[in-house]
Amino acid sequence: MQPLVPALTGTGHPDSPAAAIPVENLPHDAFGQLLRPGVVWFNESLDSGVLDKIEAVLNATDLFLVIGTSANVYPAAGYAPVVAGRGVPVVEINLELTGNSSVCTLTIQGKTGRLLPQLLGVTDEPDVAAAVTGGKQ
Repeated sequence: MQPLVPALTGTGHPDSPAAAIPVENLPHDAFGQLLRPGVVWFNESLDSGVLDKIEAVLNATDLFLVIGTSANVYPAAGYAPVVAGRGVPVVEINLELTGNSSVCTLTIQGKTGRLLPQLLGVTDEPDVAAAVTGGKQ
């Protein structure tokens, strides 16, 4: 994968040392301002328009999958109980039980990277097999 900017080459792996990147080497907009990543930082709120879209999707869903999360960060941690409260099946796939496990119709414990291909019936797909085995066949 190509880094966002050349100064980030070789960084990003959890075991790699922190990158010491001068501010001028970080991405800037046409006005010279630092670009903001498309993330929500801690203690920030999601845009109300985004929350409205999420609510619409939650109200329309007929199956809700909760995959690989601690279910500790809100507002996302509150979605499973909302959907389950409407009588919609909620399936949790995670290494451990979470605070939402009790509202789930089905909870499957294990590594999602291995379980999902099995559940979706795609373990024989070459790209999936390579991803699950880390490229080792």
